[in-house]
Formats: sequence, C-alpha cells, structure tokens
Amino acid sequence: MCSLVCVRVCGVACFSALSGPLPSLSLPSLAYASLNNNQLSGALPQWIAPKLLQLNLANTPFNGAIPPGWWERMPQLQQIDASGCGLIGSIPDAAVPRTFSSFIMSDNELTGGLPANISATIYSVANNRLSGPVTMPADSQLRPISSLILAGNDFSCPIRLAHLTALQQLNLQSGGFAGCDFNDPAQVQLPESLTALDVR
Repeated sequence: MCSLVCVRVCGVACFSALSGPLPSLSLPSLAYASLNNNQLSGALPQWIAPKLLQLNLANTPFNGAIPPGWWERMPQLQQIDASGCGLIGSIPDAAVPRTFSSFIMSDNELTGGLPANISATIYSVANNRLSGPVTMPADSQLRPISSLILAGNDFSCPIRLAHLTALQQLNLQSGGFAGCDFNDPAQVQLPESLTALDVR
C-alpha cells in the first residue's frame, strides 16, 4: 500500500511518505527524481527514463538486488545516491563504459568486485562486502576519478590505481587488504596526484 505526495514540475519528481514496492514505469521526460528517506521496499524502480540526470534513493530500504540492465534504462544518468538502501548482490557492470559525476553505493550489503565499465568523479562503495583486487577503468573517454572511497569492505591486493592521474582522495580504511605490502610496487600502485590517503 502506498501513501504518496508527488510533485512533478519540468521533469522533476519529488516523493515523500512512500511505502511498498514501486511500479515499472516509462518516464520519457523525467530529469530529476528523489525517493530518499522513504519506506519503499522490494526491487529498485524499473523505470525507463532516457532523460534522467539525478536519482537519489538514499536511506530507503529496498532490500533487493540491482537488476541487470538497470544502467541502460537511464542512459543520461549523471548522479546516483543509493546509500543505505539494503542492496544485496553485485553491482552490475554497464554494457558500455559509463561515467558519472557522483556514484554513491555506500552502506549496503553488496558483494563481488568493482564493475569494470563504471567511473565517476566521486566514487563511493564504502561499508559493503565487496572483495577482490582494486582496479578501475582507464578508458580516456571516462570522467576522471578524484575521490575514491573503498573503506569497510574486504578487498585484496593488487591495488592498481597509478593510471588515475586526477585521483586526489583515496580511502581504504578497514577495506581488507590482508597481507598487502604497500612498499611492494607489484602489489600497490598509487598515483602521484594523491593529496589524502587513509589506510587505517
């Protein structure tokens, strides 16, 4: 059962007091959507939204997996915040390289490794259950990463980030890395552009 307050002006959707699952919809003009801080449940919104630029789902307990092909339904998406949504399963990779200005998937129950075709200026997957080596896309057409937050996961070496020449902030706090030798360039490769590094 949904109780809903909805305002749509010039491609904007603002929701509050929502509960229950969301229907699959085609929203050809939607540019901005905020669903954060509701009590929605079930699957993430299966919207076809070709003009959507910003999507905020933070602190809404969907408790489901990110469906395959989700990124392809929102080809213009630039900012996504899906932190604290109870998301499970892996982060599905994009079919083709995708770049975001902000990609926030922190504080969930996500597993698996980092997707190979996703980059973002601000990239956070903190406090999940992600694992595997740390490598990021190097495609020259992707937006350069300036802030990368991997804290609170179960990653391992190698850490290969030397090619991220715009990276300034790197947070690996409590990120796993058991047995990693940060003095061994075969295991850890960091860019000279770093101004802040957290490995507590």
